Amino acid sequence: MTGFSNGFFLGWSLIIAIGAQNAFVIRQGLQGRHVGPVVLFCSLSDALCGFAVFGSVFMAGGIRSITAVCKLESIQRDDHRGPTAT
Repeated sequence: MTGFSNGFFLGWSLIIAIGAQNAFVIRQGLQGRHVGPVVLFCSLSDALCGFAVFGSVFMAGGIRSITAVCKLESIQRDDHRGPTAT
């Protein structure tokens, strides 16, 4: 599979899953049954999933950038010391 097809199918799988949740919320709203708890639960679960995904992405990016800065500082510090006698 190419990268395009992987991304295409992943995107559609997310849209289909979100569509099922929206259909459930709309059906509950039209029937007038448990509207508040359903909306609250779906909103909180979406927020939790979003924070988990974006938080892990940002954390991984932050760790990589901190590691890169530390390596760069170490290289620059070693370059400024000059040759060391053994």
